[in-house]
Amino acid sequence: MKLKASLLFSIVALSSCSQPENRESASIKPVLAEITTPHQAGANLPYLTTDKNGDLLHSWVKKTGDTTILKFATFSNDQWSTPVEIAHGNDWFVNWADYPMIAATQGGRLAHFLAKSASGTYSYDVNLITQKESDWSNSFIPH
Repeated sequence: MKLKASLLFSIVALSSCSQPENRESASIKPVLAEITTPHQAGANLPYLTTDKNGDLLHSWVKKTGDTTILKFATFSNDQWSTPVEIAHGNDWFVNWADYPMIAATQGGRLAHFLAKSASGTYSYDVNLITQKESDWSNSFIPH
């Protein structure tokens, strides 16, 4: 135990003595700005990612009656795009850990949702949807 504590203390002490290579970069302070999200009241399960251009992709879920709706918007050039519906359904399996979301690929965008396939609690199929240009494909089960 003493050896681990001594080693940890030595690493911390040595790393705190180093000088930054570029003093200018050490004095740059990040600028924080609040960005209001485009989703409406009642939306939940937000997800954020970036695409290959560095644009922010934001997806979220909204429940209306028995229907679950997956929407997304893009943040580019300091503004949000108009929210777009990717898919909706009344047989989706959604909870705090398993929820629909968007991802960026080299060829476009990809989204997924889980659709119940039988009466069992965890009986569902993974459904994928792809986007090229502005059109979203029909959902498909990859396996």
